[in-house]
Amino acid sequence: LGVTVKIAQFALELENSARQITKVTGLSKDFSSAMLENADSLREFGATTEDINNATIALNATFTDFSLLNKSAANEVKNATVVLGKLGMSADDVAMGMQNLTKGFGQMPQEAANTMLELDAVARDLNISTTKMGADFNAAAGSLQKLSGPEAIGAFKQLAIVSKAT
Repeated sequence: LGVTVKIAQFALELENSARQITKVTGLSKDFSSAMLENADSLREFGATTEDINNATIALNATFTDFSLLNKSAANEVKNATVVLGKLGMSADDVAMGMQNLTKGFGQMPQEAANTMLELDAVARDLNISTTKMGADFNAAAGSLQKLSGPEAIGAFKQLAIVSKAT
């Protein structure tokens, strides 16, 4: 009986969460519900429905192409945002990074999500907080856009290494 109650509570939590996303963002009910389809797998990272909501709301507010993505691509971007949030990067910084990478660097959304995850890996390698790495990337994005795609990301990673060493 206890498991059945927990499953019912989780289903209700998901339904309420989808309603909240729709209410706050104006996204369709189908799109909002799709953002919660893999909530159980994100729980393995310690994510809650609130984390998923925050990521979806931030992406919708800042990453202008988010609501235009197909559900699969939107889920991939949202998943990366949730995971990065659990690692310390704010959903707002991830969303701004997604916007910078897709609009300024010409990356596809899934590629941009992977780049944001790579920035977290660089931060960990350098013992820099993920929070700082996300904020620093967004602060430097305008200058980095003068370089071409992969060069710009490489230059930022090199700047992070030099900055840490000095």
